[in-house]
Amino acid sequence: MEKISLFPTNIYRTRIDPYLWDKEKFVRQSIESYNIDPNRHARNMPDSEFHTTYRDWENDKFNRIDCNVVKDVYTKVILEFINSLRLKRSVEYKWSLINISIGKDNWYDWHYHGDPYDKDNYKNEYVMVHYINFDNTVHRPTSFKNPLLHSIYENNMTMRSLLENCEENSSYFGTWELDTNEDDVIFFPSYIFHGVRKKGSNTEKFRIITSTHIDLKYNDEEKIG
Repeated sequence: MEKISLFPTNIYRTRIDPYLWDKEKFVRQSIESYNIDPNRHARNMPDSEFHTTYRDWENDKFNRIDCNVVKDVYTKVILEFINSLRLKRSVEYKWSLINISIGKDNWYDWHYHGDPYDKDNYKNEYVMVHYINFDNTVHRPTSFKNPLLHSIYENNMTMRSLLENCEENSSYFGTWELDTNEDDVIFFPSYIFHGVRKKGSNTEKFRIITSTHIDLKYNDEEKIG
């Protein structure tokens, strides 16, 4: 029997070889920055020890993390991702590393991305997350909220009690965590709400990830909203 995936939320996963870039330097500088003040973040989460660079790159209190070390590997993997999309035409795009998150067993509240069109008609459509330092025995991966409308009504989700707990059946669950390993990279649509839950491991191991925006350029006649 043919199976048709209707209204899929496609998430893409690959891996960046840690020997292709100076991962050791990036991790070392990230931890040095964290040790200056573990509670560096733009959001008000007083009970989550979380160090993020989001909208705080120029803060002289903290040492600079050399993001140039990821430039070549990110350029390559993002091009591979763009080429994997079934686009109707070739498209201009740009990417920007927007955040480095450094913590241990911490949480991060639900949020989404999706910035509006900029002055050059670029719009944020995808987010890339790179799990640079990550131990899935003590850290939680990114958790995603189901974007389908039926998921907000509990009585529509009763079938999940009959279904196997696998990604293929994730549309019947309110949230989902992808199996994630160190050096994994995932791409997902910017409209999806996502966050991080605490694991309760009380670990001293660092969880270091980057978040990158991928913006596509639209013609005037293609713009919506």
